[in-house]
Amino acid sequence: MIDDLNKENNNNRHMVYAATPTKIELIDVSLAEELSSVCLKLDRMRLDKEETEKILRERDLAMEAGMKELVERVEIQKMLEIEVNRLF
Repeated sequence: MIDDLNKENNNNRHMVYAATPTKIELIDVSLAEELSSVCLKLDRMRLDKEETEKILRERDLAMEAGMKELVERVEIQKMLEIEVNRLF
């Protein structure tokens, strides 16, 4: 009876396998490829960010110039209205 139990215990043992060097190398290569693609994506995102910031700065300058022109036109309009009122 004890021998039967020992046989069952021996049959139920789980085999533990160590990763073979080939599998480890494949994992390393896969991780290296993934890291490389992440680095490329980060570089693209950085370049996109820089380009976007450049475009936004240019638009900001254009808006500032437009606002300055509008303020000048308002001042001219005010002076012309004062002149017209003075003439009549």
